[in-house]
Amino acid sequence: MSDGKEPTAERIAASSSSWNGEPLPAYPAGRPLVSLLRILIPPHARLEEHFHPVVNAGWCCGAS
Repeated sequence: MSDGKEPTAERIAASSSSWNGEPLPAYPAGRPLVSLLRILIPPHARLEEHFHPVVNAGWCCGAS
């Protein structure tokens, strides 16, 4: 449980299929899995430097 001071992530959906039901193309190793996450970053929180070795996307829903 978060105290509201640290970033949190919640998986909302995950799929290894495209919009039309076809399997996603293979990654260099293994089967692909695309996940939709809800990530909450509290005001003034700082994320550690990191990278994403796979395809990803994000959007900002708002700020306060």
